[in-house]
Amino acid sequence: MKLFFKSWTLAVITSTCISNTAFADIPFTKDDLIGKWECYDHDPELQFRAESVIENRADGTHSENSVMYFDDEASEYYQINKTKLISKWALDADVMSFYDAVISYYEVDMPNYDEESTGISKYGFMIFNTVINRAELEKSMVDDLSSKIKFIDKNTYIYTSVEEDFLPVEQGYCKRVL
Repeated sequence: MKLFFKSWTLAVITSTCISNTAFADIPFTKDDLIGKWECYDHDPELQFRAESVIENRADGTHSENSVMYFDDEASEYYQINKTKLISKWALDADVMSFYDAVISYYEVDMPNYDEESTGISKYGFMIFNTVINRAELEKSMVDDLSSKIKFIDKNTYIYTSVEEDFLPVEQGYCKRVL
């Protein structure tokens, strides 16, 4: 499973597909991850993209503000989820783990939803999606979400689930802002 906080705005990376195998392994420690980061995730197969601002603090606290986009923008079911959460984080070798998450804000918007074609009110459908999606997100955080990371330069790292190989940079990376 990919981390939900990966994002989409790919302006920082060139449009050319870059193979992750071109990057040498850059050693890093927990101190290298402390600070504020902008993270981007894009999965064309799932029609998913996300943009996040995260902050990892020295005291082990992780805060995150994310916007996730699901489905094609022209689709009736195009969905935008906004999330704010605080969790704990830890680093073990190249695996970053998140746990004890508290979601302080969760909103779902479906700007193209047409209740006349489905027979279900937009408000009811959005409430349903909010309850289900928030519960799934909370469960993933309770289940100790972990991610492998690899620095590609001192201010940029890529990430993926522990079970997967690293994907091209364009599909998920974090760039230091502070």
